[in-house]
Amino acid sequence: MKDLFFGTGGIIAWSVMTAVFAFLATYTWLIVHEVGGIRGTAMATLFTGMTINTAGFALLLSHSAIVSGAVIGAIVTAVWWPILFAAIVLADLYAADRNGHRSFTTRSYLWFKRATKGKDNERQFTA
Repeated sequence: MKDLFFGTGGIIAWSVMTAVFAFLATYTWLIVHEVGGIRGTAMATLFTGMTINTAGFALLLSHSAIVSGAVIGAIVTAVWWPILFAAIVLADLYAADRNGHRSFTTRSYLWFKRATKGKDNERQFTA
């Protein structure tokens, strides 16, 4: 069992998950590039973070000397914050869809849009 989870089997499993998440991240970023949107951006960020995370675990299990374990650990740790933020945004949007109210994410985005669009900006771009 140890070899299955922490040996070659584990490396293959993490590598396959990395390939799946890389495909999903690339596909979602292409859709975001064409369509845009908060939900797509959050989903693409989540998939990108999971790609980096699973690749890091595969490298850690391979005991390869390409990158040190401390660097991989720092990268895997740093990527959890975007994953967490994207998951919170997706959960907020999902709850708003199911409960029939505006989400905190949407209200924050609309507030930011109003705050950055002032009379000075309108005159600058209409002249």
